[in-house]
Amino acid sequence: MIYSGSEDSEITEQNEGEQVGDAEILTVNCGETLDISRVSEFYTELEMIINEKKPIEFDVSEIERIDISGLQLLLSFYQKINSSGLDFHWKNPSENLLRSASLVGLEGALGFSE
Repeated sequence: MIYSGSEDSEITEQNEGEQVGDAEILTVNCGETLDISRVSEFYTELEMIINEKKPIEFDVSEIERIDISGLQLLLSFYQKINSSGLDFHWKNPSENLLRSASLVGLEGALGFSE
């Protein structure tokens, strides 16, 4: 089920075997670009999925370009999701995302160095 989307992202509910207990996993596909031009719209979408109170997976495998505002958005929601006690994991972080997070010292804060 698609909750919302933009040109480059979508939020779907997994129905084919991807579950944590009885809860279905919400997958957020971050697309190829996460920069200042998308942060406001993406923020609204992420707020919606946190309100669902279901396990969340961020598919960041396609990210080719991310700027500091995109990294800040991911960090903000990563911290918010973790503090809310929801199950969360990153799905296949792209090399570009890992490199960008490392360059600004956020790989640990985002949980990539675990």
